[in-house]
Amino acid sequence: MAPDKQRIQRYLKAFDFTALFIEELGWDYLKEPPLCVTLDGQHTYTLRPLVEKRGVKVYVCDPNSQGKIPDDPTLRKIEREVTRHAYEHILIYVDSHLLHVIIDCIKINLVNSWHKSSRHSPSRSARKSG
Repeated sequence: MAPDKQRIQRYLKAFDFTALFIEELGWDYLKEPPLCVTLDGQHTYTLRPLVEKRGVKVYVCDPNSQGKIPDDPTLRKIEREVTRHAYEHILIYVDSHLLHVIIDCIKINLVNSWHKSSRHSPSRSARKSG
């Protein structure tokens, strides 16, 4: 059965990524311990395993100590560290107020040696007004 676009939108608006991936898209639970990424020896980010499908792993990254999504240079550092553990992955960053989300995807093509990272960051307020 094809995914239902309205249900997908409802899950995204509710920040219910587990239901989106498991119930709507048919992914499997990712059964592994959280990844802890320490940057510059001082800040540790916890990436909670969510789901996997055909070698692609999805993690949710907790917000920084101010409850915000990390800045772009930090996101890139986290990305590099996660790539060491899971070559193909999706990282979901959510702030503590559930107002913003960034979904960072990486695609790897081993035959042609290229990678593409695409980042989506719709805010909750933008989705309500649109």
